[in-house]
Order: sequence, then C-alpha cells, then structure tokens
Amino acid sequence: MRYAASIIITTMVLLGCQQDRSMEPIDVNDPVDQILVRFIQASGGREAIAQVTTRIVKGIWKDDRPYRGKAITSPFTVWAHKDGRWRYESEYEVYGVDSIGGWWLEKGYVRDDSAQIRSKSAFLFVPQSPLHIDRWFQDRKLGTATLINGRSAKSIKTDRDDTYYALWIDDSSGTVIRIGSYWTLSDYQRFDGIQFPMRIEQSRKGGSIVLDVESVIQNQVIPDALLRRPEVVKNKG
Repeated sequence: MRYAASIIITTMVLLGCQQDRSMEPIDVNDPVDQILVRFIQASGGREAIAQVTTRIVKGIWKDDRPYRGKAITSPFTVWAHKDGRWRYESEYEVYGVDSIGGWWLEKGYVRDDSAQIRSKSAFLFVPQSPLHIDRWFQDRKLGTATLINGRSAKSIKTDRDDTYYALWIDDSSGTVIRIGSYWTLSDYQRFDGIQFPMRIEQSRKGGSIVLDVESVIQNQVIPDALLRRPEVVKNKG
C-alpha cells in the first residue's frame, strides 16, 4: 500500500495537479477562455472527455532524413493513461513518462528526460488533456491570427517559446491545428466521441517527421509494465 500511495503522490507532483487551474470556472469575458471552451467542445465535450481513462494509438512513423540518407519508416504504438503516464515506442525511439518522471531509452540506457512531462506528445496522447490544459500550457494570452493551410486560426501564447509551444486553434472547427511553428495536426476523426488527429507532422528544414495514425483505442486496460520505463542493465547518469 505504501508503494502504491507513493506512486500516486509522485504522479500528482509530476503533473502539477496542485497548480492545475484548468477546471476552475470559465471567464466568459476572457477571449482566451472562450477559445478554450470551443476547443473542449470540438474535442468531444467535457463529459465525453472525462470518460476516457486510457488511450492506445498505433500507426506508422516516417522520417525523410533529408541530410542523413534514405528515408526510414516504422510502426509505432503509444500507450497513455489519464494520470499522465505514457509510453511511445517504435523501432527507432522509445520514451515516455512514468511515476518517477520523464525518460528516454538510448543505446541500451535509460536517461532521465524531464521535458517529456510537458511535451507536445504528452498533450496529444494523454487522455483528458483538454480538461487539464494548464499542466502543459500556462500563463495563456491571446496571440495573433493567421491562415494555416488556408484555414483561419488564432494563437494562444503560453509560458514557453511561441516558436515551439503556441497553440493555434482553427476558427471553424475549434480544433488545434498547429502547435508552435513546426507541429501540424490534421485529418481529425472521432473515436468514442473524442476527436483525434490522424496525421501529426513535425516539419524541419528540408524535411519532416510524420506520424500517420491508423487506430485509436480508448478505455482498454493497459498493463502497468507498459507505463514504466524499460528495465535495462543500468541507468545512465
């Protein structure tokens, strides 16, 4: 029991639940809150989102490697729990967040990677993230408006660099269609009433990394072992 309790407490600290203000009453006169209400509705609505406890996403990862030779592809799977634990795995990369913190498997070693806790991947894959947006994006302010792939969108500035973390919300659909300047989300489909992007593109100079989602399964039991960092010979200090 002590071990289980310690996991719960540690996880709450990792997710910043003590500072999570996203469930507080909405200020109807605040333009940022108005956009976020629209985002929650577009994502599926509060009640439907709150019913999703786990999410398993599978698809194909593609890296065109413009400066490193031939393009490579790999199947990928993401296992994610509403408490913030999640794991991404492909033939080339394995990383995520467990009850200890963020981690990355690299050349047979597991290194700590605290950036994964508030990463864009965590925001996309962890269930219920629209209801707890303050865990990932704090000090939100209304930014600029522009056209993204022909769609009118408004940006929400956050406590982090706009180049990487500004949220761009589509005026028409209410969905997030870009995060920062380099992550584009498109081809949304509904799963159990919840919208999820079927294409996640991470652009860079001369090329891109693309996640083509093939399936999204929600509320299926995920073994705890999949939500822990891999057991390897030793941790890399």
